[in-house]
Amino acid sequence: MTAFGETDPYTLGVEEEFQILDPDDFGLVSRADEILGKGTDYEENLRTELFQAVVETASDVCQDVDEVREEVHRLRRGLADVIEDKGYKIAAAGTHPFALWEDQDHTESDRYEDLIDEVGWPARRDLIFGLHVHVAVRNPGEAIYVNNHIRPFLPLVLALSANSPFWQAEETGLMATRTRIFDAMPRTGMPTRFANWTDFTQTLERLKAVGSIEDVTRIWWDTRPRPDLGTVEIRMADLPTDPRITIALTALIQALVVRLSRAHRAGEQPPVRHEADIIEENRWRAIKDGIHAEFIQYDNVDGVERMPIDRVLSSTIDHLAEVPRELGIKEELSLLVDRAERSEAGADRQLAVREREGSLQAVAGDLADRTVP
Repeated sequence: MTAFGETDPYTLGVEEEFQILDPDDFGLVSRADEILGKGTDYEENLRTELFQAVVETASDVCQDVDEVREEVHRLRRGLADVIEDKGYKIAAAGTHPFALWEDQDHTESDRYEDLIDEVGWPARRDLIFGLHVHVAVRNPGEAIYVNNHIRPFLPLVLALSANSPFWQAEETGLMATRTRIFDAMPRTGMPTRFANWTDFTQTLERLKAVGSIEDVTRIWWDTRPRPDLGTVEIRMADLPTDPRITIALTALIQALVVRLSRAHRAGEQPPVRHEADIIEENRWRAIKDGIHAEFIQYDNVDGVERMPIDRVLSSTIDHLAEVPRELGIKEELSLLVDRAERSEAGADRQLAVREREGSLQAVAGDLADRTVP
């Protein structure tokens, strides 16, 4: 049986994957090794990724969203200072507008070399940038309940964060291209519904036994329990350029976890329960249309209808009941409501800059200008 870590319930951790840019042409540069391992004040919070053009920040454990705000600001500013001291810039988005994955260097480590050997081409081209949010829960049973029943809400998280309309200098017709690129990797996408914690751990043990994984970190579902940390990790979102959106999405995710955890302890039905086919269809609609998507909503009373994102978000907040007030996150959720009502996400800004300036360099430059608080 896999052990479950102990962390104070509903505390938070946030991971953001940033692009390292040349300040002259805003192309990607493979310089992570120049940034990491140099004894900076932020060393414990910085991570390498598969590509040398990527550097990840990992927050300290945060008690609430106010602490998340402080951490996101601290780490974005600190990373920018370190990188600018080396002569580069950082930018935040789900993909780089025009960089070619073939031109980027991979990080030299046994872990990443093994990954490329195992997966091949999908790993070699996996040049993407995401936001991962950890929320601690009380016990394994709660983790599985949350992981199962947060799935219907994850397409909404993706639609609100959609920030990757370009890939290798091409306008893809997708607002969240990052997700489709990542879907080529094994053990990605929306996880199955697990009967209980034993069902989940047996899945891990089977995959270990046949050599598919070493541990849970080689499973890249949109949401996954993290037994070692005692959290549920939501991996659905594109990395927002605007740090306020990172903070607001973290607030929404925390509220969803709290609401579902309470339902579990009370023995209640989850607030929303969609079948897998509807979840997958809404996931695709979020990938394709982002914040402009119309989701399928289904219940036994009203049947099936299409619902725009602003109404989906409003309905979701209604399901949260008193949780946002108790967590003190009403302001963060109001920001998401405002963006949804105006149908504005990061992908829309990128497309508008391209239309106005006629240049993908201008898009990348705009990302760099707006990444640091």
